[in-house]
Amino acid sequence: MIGVAFAPPGSVAMFARGLDLDLPILCDPDRVAYGVFGFGRTQWWRAAFRPGYWFRLIRALRNGRRFSRVREDPNQLGGDVVVDASGNLRWVYRSSWPADRPSVEQVRAALRQAGG
Repeated sequence: MIGVAFAPPGSVAMFARGLDLDLPILCDPDRVAYGVFGFGRTQWWRAAFRPGYWFRLIRALRNGRRFSRVREDPNQLGGDVVVDASGNLRWVYRSSWPADRPSVEQVRAALRQAGG
């Protein structure tokens, strides 16, 4: 398993340390992989007006969550990809908004189908 980020290496290393990630993360500042997999961009207002967005934000702040200044592109959409051992693309999840992620079970099912 690997991660791919569009941030520069220094930011990615700091992010990985902060989350105690134990997987390689490749840097793709030109977003070549993002384009190949069809991970587009969104507008700020689409995220801000999603149902529940403000409720989740207020709840996080009340629970003591502090947010740092956004340093990278908050409108870049990501996703998750499963590629099999032969290099064939087996599954793609394209985020519909910045915090959209597939469930762990969805990823596990995709890995099982790919033979992983």
